[in-house]
Amino acid sequence: MYNDAVIANKVREAILLAAGVNAQDIVIAAHERVVHLSGEVDTPEQVRLAEAAAAGVEGVLRVENDLYVRPGRWPPAEPEILPWYGRR
Repeated sequence: MYNDAVIANKVREAILLAAGVNAQDIVIAAHERVVHLSGEVDTPEQVRLAEAAAAGVEGVLRVENDLYVRPGRWPPAEPEILPWYGRR
């Protein structure tokens, strides 16, 4: 039998340990083994990484991902960070 509080804590741990994810503003909830992620992250890649980390936790049936990228964070304003961004 799975406990939603335990699942939520395991998901939080998995996201905190996921390389490249800033979990500071991610809210995690679990109900009947369905995990709901909400809040803000810095990049689209962090949205995908957080969802993958949550989905990999034992006992999770499904992940509902409502994470969004902070306005103004993506794409970076500095072209040196991503020199290919905006090229055609």
